[in-house]
Amino acid sequence: MKPSIESSPFGTTDFGEPVEVYTLKNANGVTAKVLTYGAIIYSLEVPDKEGQFANVNANCAALADYEKRSPCFGAVIGRYANRISHAEFTLDGRKISLPRNAGPNHIHGGIRGFHNRVWKAEPVRGGDYVGVKLT
Repeated sequence: MKPSIESSPFGTTDFGEPVEVYTLKNANGVTAKVLTYGAIIYSLEVPDKEGQFANVNANCAALADYEKRSPCFGAVIGRYANRISHAEFTLDGRKISLPRNAGPNHIHGGIRGFHNRVWKAEPVRGGDYVGVKLT
């Protein structure tokens, strides 16, 4: 089996942006599905001890679930991957205020962090591998 990469539509965001899912398969049949929304690793299918393939990744059923209530399953987190207490910090003696998107705190880059943006995708192919470059 040769490595393969395919893309197909996954849905449209509330902002009207089309989202694709890229399916990457290696020579051993291991399959990864990556969404352009949030650069999310949607699924990772690997063999168990009997050789049966199964998804071992937590995911949401639909794009709307990622937009409305995702706990960031498989997503790229940024610009900051943690909680900033009270949504503020001091830099060079100056108080910086951030959007409050988790109660009184700021988490994961704010209201529209990297985890809920649509990324540009470019398939990557080599002699014995495939991938997807997201920017």
